Amino acid sequence: REVDVMNKKVRATTDSDGMMLELSYDKLVVAVGAQANTFGIPGVQEHALFLKEAEDSAKLHARLLSNLEKAAALNHQGDRYRAEIDRLLKVVVVGGGPTGVELSAELADFAHNDVAKRYGTDISSRIQIILVEAMPRILAPFDESLANVAREHLISKGVDVRTGTAVTHVESKDVTLSPSTPRSATPEQKAAASAA
Repeated sequence: REVDVMNKKVRATTDSDGMMLELSYDKLVVAVGAQANTFGIPGVQEHALFLKEAEDSAKLHARLLSNLEKAAALNHQGDRYRAEIDRLLKVVVVGGGPTGVELSAELADFAHNDVAKRYGTDISSRIQIILVEAMPRILAPFDESLANVAREHLISKGVDVRTGTAVTHVESKDVTLSPSTPRSATPEQKAAASAA
């Protein structure tokens, strides 16, 4: 974690084993990166999976496969474990920006194609993907027509798109959602949203 500008070298350590690296460079670009924002929502840090680094996608992949294996095993027991199977096969994607929209679409493709082939349609048809966005529409920074096309595409793939909805609490096996209100909302609008 040291930059030697005179000799054009960067010294860093790896996160996994602390090994020291010395890398040469022609041009150096310093990017500050990003950390996932929990917005102070209780339980997010402890229970949510993030998608900021490569390791995060590996954790998500492992959780999905684990849940699919558990659901498939329970499915052979009849209707007795129906509620648990439905819980295991529900995926809540928080954030309707480019990453959340793409993840939701990829999960839908995964469910319809790969899961159907490996676990059968009895499991794949029960997968529920919910995309939650606090803003009034997904892909808010983009042109509205593009956002509408993306929304319709997701819906056609079976994704439950919920805009104007915020996550208020996360537990190990549950997510609490509530209507969201914009910062510019009037006191009357805020009161109406909290009463809903």
